[in-house]
Amino acid sequence: DLSTLSDIADGAHTVKVKAKADGYIDSEFSNEVSYTKTQVRSFANDSPAVIQASVIDGSAINLYNVGDQKEITLTDGSTITIRIVNNSASMYQLSDGSRNTGFVVEFVDCFKVLQYMNSSNKKTGGWNSSYMRNTMMNTIFNLLPSEWQNVIPSVNVISDNGAYPSPTTVTSSDKLFLPAEREVSSTSYRDSDINSSSKVEWDALQNWSYYTSGGSRIKKYNNQNYQYWLRSPAWTNTSKFCSISDGGAFATTLASVSLGVVPAFCL
Repeated sequence: DLSTLSDIADGAHTVKVKAKADGYIDSEFSNEVSYTKTQVRSFANDSPAVIQASVIDGSAINLYNVGDQKEITLTDGSTITIRIVNNSASMYQLSDGSRNTGFVVEFVDCFKVLQYMNSSNKKTGGWNSSYMRNTMMNTIFNLLPSEWQNVIPSVNVISDNGAYPSPTTVTSSDKLFLPAEREVSSTSYRDSDINSSSKVEWDALQNWSYYTSGGSRIKKYNNQNYQYWLRSPAWTNTSKFCSISDGGAFATTLASVSLGVVPAFCL
């Protein structure tokens, strides 16, 4: 059984068989066999194309688990780790209308560059009009290797439009996007909390299962816990977006402050 040999390489091998009787060799013959190791399917081992195909045919729900991680080497040589935060049949619609997906992946920690949401303290237009969405997400996407760029679809991402005091929802078409408050929340809407998103945005979204099952919201930047952005505009003023503190608590921050960036994407 060649599979018991841990250091055997794929390819053709010559196997010699010796028959013994009473300690003496009575006969000997050889035969050439081909052997290919069977790799265990996992999020860490599978290629982006295989993962995408599994999402599309529905087998990803049984193959991969929420919380599974995978390391990616960016085109500049640096590395990031990604994690499955939701694995269901439907949560977002692809922007071309071809299918729905609930397979969501996020960066485990902050991207290596801090960034503001907007250059000035404004939330007008919300996520859809932000510098973060229109510039920073493209910068990060372009650093992903082509095998990942080729499988990440544009999906319809809902957020509030930043209008104060009566926001409405707006839909953007995104490959990379920041999480919204509800998506990383494990609780119900906090209508009396000034550090929350609008109720209209909250009601239009769903929770990611990684966080409803107790996953930590704490992220690191340069190996230190660090505050990072959410795409949700704060509902109580005209100049802030929601964020997550270095201790994992919900917060709001002036739009011009540079915080950690934690993109997510769908497959």
